[in-house]
Amino acid sequence: MGLRRRSAGLRVRLLLTLLGAAMLVLLVAAAMTALVALLAWLLDRQLVSPLARVDAALDRVSGAGGGEPLLPEGADLIGRVAPAINRLEQRLGEERQRVHAQIAALEKVNSDLRTAREHVARAERLASVGRLAAGVAHEVGNPMTAVIGFLALLRDRLAQGRDSIEYVDRIERELGRIDRILRDLLALARPADRLRSVDLQRCASQAAALVRAQPTWSGAEIQLAMPPGLPSAAGDEHYVVQMLVNLLVNAAKAGARTIRVAGRVEEDSVVVEVVDDGRGLPEGHAERLFEPFFTTAAPGEGTGHATMERFGGSIEAQPAPGGRGAALVLRFRAWGDAPAALG
Repeated sequence: MGLRRRSAGLRVRLLLTLLGAAMLVLLVAAAMTALVALLAWLLDRQLVSPLARVDAALDRVSGAGGGEPLLPEGADLIGRVAPAINRLEQRLGEERQRVHAQIAALEKVNSDLRTAREHVARAERLASVGRLAAGVAHEVGNPMTAVIGFLALLRDRLAQGRDSIEYVDRIERELGRIDRILRDLLALARPADRLRSVDLQRCASQAAALVRAQPTWSGAEIQLAMPPGLPSAAGDEHYVVQMLVNLLVNAAKAGARTIRVAGRVEEDSVVVEVVDDGRGLPEGHAERLFEPFFTTAAPGEGTGHATMERFGGSIEAQPAPGGRGAALVLRFRAWGDAPAALG
């Protein structure tokens, strides 16, 4: 009996101990729950809510902004940085207004520039038409002067009863050049004609004969140094002769006493160089040599430069050796290398 009573007492004490431990665990869990809730409330009040206000304030900064401060100033964690954020918003607003003002000013400047560019373009078109008209007059003037000279010689021959067929042929050839120049105006916007094989030695001889026959020729000495067997070039004989005539006349009008026309071969190019001992090419004219009918002389007194672009070549102006006069270098493609020569 005694053993049974002691065993029952032990079981009661064990149950009481377990019950006490469970109550302690429940109390600790409740305390932990209360602590977590307190911490969550503090975090929400001190951090989450202020951060939400900062986020909303930054949205306002990225928008149009307003006159009121973005954040209320206070003693909490975010409230301490509110003045800096408010100042940032104010400065951003001022900068935004300044940028808008600058954009408006730039738009006005761009509008003024477009208007000025249109005025300049119109003026340039009018100036181009004027230069073209003056150049055409000069281009026609060269063969016309030759025609007048040949007519004077023809009249003398007829008065003497001598054979005049040579001068009639020359007059016909020069009138054909005038007709070709006028037709070139109509074809200026069309693609270039098929290139042909050009004998540069013959072109140089024809150009020299034409300028020497002009009554207004200055008497400058023309030296032809075109080597025999010089390869043919890709081009058009009419334009090559016209261009050489222009260069000879312009050199004479620049005060040249000697003009040398020399030919040579450079790699796959055939080069004709016109060198004079005159005053040289005026500054700023070298880059305009490709303009159709461009002239370096005053209206009524000079001639123009034909273009080399349609031949696939180039023209370059540089000082003559020795520093006096000008050297104009014409580079033609050799006839066999020209794409237009194929077929």
